[in-house]
Amino acid sequence: MVMISTIVYALIFYCPKDLAYQFCKYLPVYVVICSAKEIIRAKKVFYGLKEGREAMPSNGSIFFIPIIIATLKGKNKKSNKGQTKTLNLGNGSGFAGPIVRLFRGDWAPQNQETIKPSVVTKLVFFAALALTIMPDLDLVYVAIVGLFLSVKLSGILAEPVDPIKPIEEIFWGVMKSISEGGGHPKDD
Repeated sequence: MVMISTIVYALIFYCPKDLAYQFCKYLPVYVVICSAKEIIRAKKVFYGLKEGREAMPSNGSIFFIPIIIATLKGKNKKSNKGQTKTLNLGNGSGFAGPIVRLFRGDWAPQNQETIKPSVVTKLVFFAALALTIMPDLDLVYVAIVGLFLSVKLSGILAEPVDPIKPIEEIFWGVMKSISEGGGHPKDD
């Protein structure tokens, strides 16, 4: 991993006339890079759930903590001949960003991921929920990879898609009608 990072760093910052950057921005190459990134994101969610389940005591919550861990970070542990190597992966940058902006002096509370989650955060949360609830993990994993790929590639190749938006509109419409008194019969 360090070797790949070093090679990418050297190509991006020391390649003459930004040829490496221009090559990566070429649409077919960019699609391949984004596809690999989304496949790895699904893997991060899966390993984040696994780590969350391992961190929970036997009588702990099987839903809340593993789903939060999978949404925020996810760790992939690989062991090579007795050595355990931990790779930090996941979606935590969206939640750590406001803290960084606070220290930079550019903090806007209305732009926090907890208040206004991005499409990626919503997808990762629902992917973790689906991997927790559904019994057939292979089929769910393939569906999640397909969903991540379709959402990312739709933003690159066509109009961006938010597959969670229709569900949100129905949910908030029901909540609004209940809060306005539409969900309770009135006494005459």
